[in-house]
Amino acid sequence: MIRTLIRNMFHRIFKTNNLKIMAISSSIGVLIGMLPLIGLRLPVILAISLIFGLNIVSLEIGLLITIIFPIVHILSMFIYQQIGHYKIPFFTLRFLYMPHSLNFSNIEKISIISTAISGLIFSILLYPIFYNAYKFYMKRHASKLVNDKSFVFQDRSGKRFSIVKIFIIVIAIVSLTAVTMFGISISVNPFLPNLGFKSLQGLTQMNYISNKINKKNALDPESAAYFNKRIRSHKNYNTSTTKSKLKNANKKVIAFYTGWDAEGLKSLKANYSSINILVPDWYNLNGKLGIDSNIEPGVDNFVKSKGIEEMPLINNYVNNKFDPSIVHNMVNVKNRKKVINSIVKKLKLHNYSGINLDIENINENDKKPYVSFVKELYQELNKNKIKLTIDLPAEDETLDYKALSESCDYVVLMVYDEHYSTGEPGPVSSLKWSSQALNFPDIPINKLIGGVGDYGYDWTVNSKNPAEAISYSDIIADVGSGNISIKWDKESQNPYISYKKDGVYHIAWFLDGTTFYNQVKATLDKGSAGVAIWKLGGEDPTIWNVIKNINNLHHSLKKIKNIYCSSGVQYSGKGEILYVESGGRNGERNIILDTKGYINDVEYISMPSTYQIREFGKANGKTIALTFDDGPDSYYTPRILDILKKYNVKASFFLIGQNAANNPDIVKRIYDQGNDIGNHTFTHPNIAEISPRRTTMELNATQRLIQEITGHSTILFRPPYEADAEPSTPVEILPIMRAQELGYVMIGELIDPEDWQSPKPAELYKRIMNNIDNGNIMLLHDSGGNRDSTIKVLPQVIEKLQKDGYKFVTVSQLMNKRRDEIMPPVKAFDKQFITYNKTFFDTIYSWNNIIVLIFCSSCVLGVLRMLLLVYLSNLHKKKSTYKSMKKFEKGVSVLVAAYNEETVICKTLDSVLKSNFENFEIIVVDDGSNDQTLKILRNKYGNMSNVIIITKPNGGKTSALNLGFKKASHDVIVTIDADTILEEDTIDLLARHFNNIKVAAVSGNIKVGNINNPLTVWQHIEYVTGFNLEKRAFALLNCITVVPGAISAWRKSVVEECGYFSDDTLAEDTDMTLTLLQKGYKINLEEKAKAYTEAPEDIKSLVKQRHRWCYGILQCLWKHKNAFFNSKYKSLGFFALPSMVIFQYIFLTLSPIGDIYFIFGMFTKQASKMLAFYLIFLIVDCISAAFAFNLENENKKSLRWLLIQRILYRLIMVHVVVKSIISVVVGKIVGWNKLKRKESVGLYLKK
Repeated sequence: MIRTLIRNMFHRIFKTNNLKIMAISSSIGVLIGMLPLIGLRLPVILAISLIFGLNIVSLEIGLLITIIFPIVHILSMFIYQQIGHYKIPFFTLRFLYMPHSLNFSNIEKISIISTAISGLIFSILLYPIFYNAYKFYMKRHASKLVNDKSFVFQDRSGKRFSIVKIFIIVIAIVSLTAVTMFGISISVNPFLPNLGFKSLQGLTQMNYISNKINKKNALDPESAAYFNKRIRSHKNYNTSTTKSKLKNANKKVIAFYTGWDAEGLKSLKANYSSINILVPDWYNLNGKLGIDSNIEPGVDNFVKSKGIEEMPLINNYVNNKFDPSIVHNMVNVKNRKKVINSIVKKLKLHNYSGINLDIENINENDKKPYVSFVKELYQELNKNKIKLTIDLPAEDETLDYKALSESCDYVVLMVYDEHYSTGEPGPVSSLKWSSQALNFPDIPINKLIGGVGDYGYDWTVNSKNPAEAISYSDIIADVGSGNISIKWDKESQNPYISYKKDGVYHIAWFLDGTTFYNQVKATLDKGSAGVAIWKLGGEDPTIWNVIKNINNLHHSLKKIKNIYCSSGVQYSGKGEILYVESGGRNGERNIILDTKGYINDVEYISMPSTYQIREFGKANGKTIALTFDDGPDSYYTPRILDILKKYNVKASFFLIGQNAANNPDIVKRIYDQGNDIGNHTFTHPNIAEISPRRTTMELNATQRLIQEITGHSTILFRPPYEADAEPSTPVEILPIMRAQELGYVMIGELIDPEDWQSPKPAELYKRIMNNIDNGNIMLLHDSGGNRDSTIKVLPQVIEKLQKDGYKFVTVSQLMNKRRDEIMPPVKAFDKQFITYNKTFFDTIYSWNNIIVLIFCSSCVLGVLRMLLLVYLSNLHKKKSTYKSMKKFEKGVSVLVAAYNEETVICKTLDSVLKSNFENFEIIVVDDGSNDQTLKILRNKYGNMSNVIIITKPNGGKTSALNLGFKKASHDVIVTIDADTILEEDTIDLLARHFNNIKVAAVSGNIKVGNINNPLTVWQHIEYVTGFNLEKRAFALLNCITVVPGAISAWRKSVVEECGYFSDDTLAEDTDMTLTLLQKGYKINLEEKAKAYTEAPEDIKSLVKQRHRWCYGILQCLWKHKNAFFNSKYKSLGFFALPSMVIFQYIFLTLSPIGDIYFIFGMFTKQASKMLAFYLIFLIVDCISAAFAFNLENENKKSLRWLLIQRILYRLIMVHVVVKSIISVVVGKIVGWNKLKRKESVGLYLKK
């Protein structure tokens, strides 16, 4: 049933909808992506998919658009700025992190409205794009070609598309990697140095995450090495136990004690009443098989006075390692007796109740003799009524656990160290792993003691160095004072932390009161004899509540919820640089049990901490630190830098990330000029009103940007809106605390002339001078509004203050620090992100520049092109006016290729027969029509001597033309389409050009013959202002790129010389035209030779026709690519062909980007400039269009549609061009896509 449910669910969310539904799904995805849902987006997508049965992939595609193209979010900002105040926190909202709160602030309400409006706008605009994209990819069968020959771009094998897919995948992987690494880089806090605050009036620095975790309990080298070695060998653990003798008389509680940990003695004295047996680390076997003692008399006397059994630990740890040679000598039959007697003697001497045998790193050949040694030792100890306990790892199949357990009183099975110091990072003792270890079948339950840990390992990620053993108390101390959060791993049921230290990423897994509870419960559920704790000192205090309630473990849960920490912090000082220190307050964790009573989940609600604010940086004497917020600005910041340079003054600039991303050169100049740089967030939100996560990302993003541009980090921070050097409310303190937790130092100010209000220069100067004695730090702005007054007043202020004896310094100098201390070089760990961050920020910067370039270049080049076309076409008209041509005396063949043309063929031929040219023949090649075309031709024209009807199997237009050329009687051949209507003098006008033997072809003047709806009107405008105007200009330079098949004249002998029309493209007329030009022939335009063609009357037909045209022209451009910029072909190679590529493909494809940029630009301070650009373009376009209509003697009423045509019609052409480019890349076979004739040309002409 469950499998069926899951299968049905997957079928529902992955089912293929129809095109409209899929397009709607993606539009909904865009809307969801625009909304400030952050972590809720994917669940919302899944819910919508399940409820409404929408394809989840389609929804995700829409969502990805808002991620891949983050620029779309700018619209939200623009809308917000129209209805709200300065900058918006549209990426996230506070209520998303407090779902129980329904009281939204005004900012949050405006954010929701602005993102919803922008989301709706984009979803509607992108719907047709999604629809056509899906339509393209969901076509299962390619259009059939009219023949089976190989076409340019055709890829029958599919290898090209495979390569393209691989390329796309590689690019996607690289892009995803860069984006992912950037995401990681702004999620992982950059390394920021701890400042040496001891020089600042005794300030105690905050214990950041870079603090050494086990620094408090530093060990001597030998003891530390021993500690780590034992852990590596499944033995060395940080635990502490307490046992109430009254409650736990039936269970043994063993505690290990190490003399090198001062905290161990404190724990022993505090919790001795809960311990049955103490195992002090006092004996070592040396190389001569003697026993070295390190007994602590004070501890020994204390334990004896409390009635606790003592079983000292004896091991083979010598010279910082467990020495296997000692074991080898010890188990030798000749030496066993000596060693055993020495052990017994030592134990009797100090009246110990037993011994704990901790022998490790045993050679394979010595493991069986070791069992015999233990047996003999046990027998001798038993004779003297001395107990023996053996420490054994949880996993070692080579040891004989059964035999060893038979020769001792207790086996301490160390169910910890699942992951150890020299291994990979991971949980120290997952509940599942430890429970399985306790089920070891060869150890009797009455002898089994479960070894429980209360310590951790700190691994350096991607390091070969062993992990560092750490105590629980050290972890909590740093968690309480730094930016570290404890996380609970549900799978292992172990806690862990992750942090950065010296720029290197660390992860530390550890055991605490919650894991201790689970391990003890697992041990008791097994029915074992008791528990052993490694080791006293630094343990979670709540483990003693577990021990005290060992017979009723659930009674200890209430205490386990507490996180105890008693550390406190002091502070003092004066100045405008602020610092908060934390610690001393108990924290809390929430515990969730499973059905068996084990702790299944832990939520760390709060960590112990206190804070107070220290103010420092107060300078003696007349000292001023100039600071500038909100920059950099491309206009104001360079001018401020010029002023500072002139007066040799250094300042501190607090940058907004998004402004810095747009002006990286200015950021570099700020740094190179010796100024300090500080972090002012990325989008200027009010930190008190956003989530902690967004705060981190805001600061990290700006920090990464500063690192990428300057190669240096910065610890300086100033929050937006809250720069007061004397914060007194939680709202004011919160930004300081959040930034400080990331390693920043808050820079306040007491001299604030509020230049953000853009007061007049005199007023601003007065404000500054009236407040100059308030403090040392002055707040000014170099962006965010009109800063002309600041620019004007700044030199006056500097001159006045220098004259009055003031010294100008940077913030770093106020802190008595070098700039490299405040802005240190990027550390090794952070350097790995620079490449990715550079790629990301450069992409944003380049993308912005590219968009500007596209918009500006399209406007400028578009204007220049139109002016050039007008000039050349006008010059062509003048030259052709005075040009006299004699009548062509020879005969002309008129060639018509026909396929299923029953509705229009008669009108076409009738128009030809009405021609005033006398000597001509008509050749009609029926290309295997399957309608009544051939029958109609034979019935009406079969008896005419000048009409030749040829029929052939269907082979395509090219083959029909070539057959007609071969059958033609005359050297001049006029080709027309089967729907073309000629004027009476068209043939005569075309033929006259062939009196010049250099002329190989002549293009006629095509007109739209069915202007009967808006779409055909738009095409009419296109023909007049585009095709025909361009031909006039190109004709003057002899670089006409296409002699159209609808009305053209060719010299047969030249066409034969070129091998007739090629059938490897869909644009045989363009192909032949380019071939003739490259052979040096002349191609003319006869603008008076008019022919009327039937234009598509609906968008579907138009797209089909233009797709064929665009694809065919691309084929020709590729086929004749050697002509590009070839000096041999002059105007063709340097003007005509590049013009086609740039204006018909590149600019047209990219034009929507320019449109979007223009729309956004209308909401910025650049609106007037952009509008001016666009208006100039429109004016020139309108003038050139009017000129073109005048050349053609056309009715200018159609120009009323010009503006709409330039926008809507262009979007259709964008779709066509993109579709054609995709077809090229895929290697798809594009068919002829013949249009259905509607016989509307004649109707138009009658009108």
